[in-house]
Amino acid sequence: MNKITTLLLAGAFAVSAATSAAAQTDPPPFGGPADVSFANQLWAAMTEARLVGPNALKTTTYQGGTGLHATTLTALQGMVAVEANNGLAIVKNNFAGAEGKDVTDADIIERPQDFGGPTTVMYQRKGFDPENQDWFWAVYKPNGDVVVNPLGLNMAGRIVGGNAMPEAPFNCVACHKGAPGNDMVFLHDAVPEIK
Repeated sequence: MNKITTLLLAGAFAVSAATSAAAQTDPPPFGGPADVSFANQLWAAMTEARLVGPNALKTTTYQGGTGLHATTLTALQGMVAVEANNGLAIVKNNFAGAEGKDVTDADIIERPQDFGGPTTVMYQRKGFDPENQDWFWAVYKPNGDVVVNPLGLNMAGRIVGGNAMPEAPFNCVACHKGAPGNDMVFLHDAVPEIK
C-alpha cells in the first residue's frame, strides 16, 4: 500500500469515527424546536402584556448587569399566560449600545432602539425544571427572534453550561443559583418560594 492510500484510509476512518461519535452525542440541554416554539409563544404573550415590543411599558434604567447582561438595563415583570401556564415573566432589556458612551437614562428611555442589546427573560413555567425553581430562560433580539449563540444553539429553555457544555460562555442556571432568597432572582426577593 502506498503512502497516499494509507493516508486516505486513515482519514476516512477518522471521519467515520468522528461522525459516529457525533451521532451518539446527547442533544444539547436547551434550544431544541420545542424550546424555540415555547419562546416564540412567550414573546407573543409578553408583547400583549406590554412587557416587550414597541408598545412596552416605560421604566427607568439601572446600572449593575454582569455576565450576559449589559451594565445598563431596564426591568419589567408581570404574570403572563402561555399555553396552560400562568407564570411570572421577568424581562431585562440590556442596552449594550450605551456602554462607555455619554448617554443618559432619558436618551435610552426615549430612543431604546438606538441602544438595544438582547432582551433576557426568565419565565416561571410549572413543572419545567423543578430543580431550578421551574424557570424557562430565553434571550431575544430586539425584534423578538431567539438569539443563536456562537455555538449555533438557540438561547431558549434550560440554558446551562457547566459539565453539559464546558466550552459555553453562558450559564443562566448556574449564575442565577447565586441569587438571594432561593428564587434565582437577583432583582428582589418578591418570590421567596416558587411552587
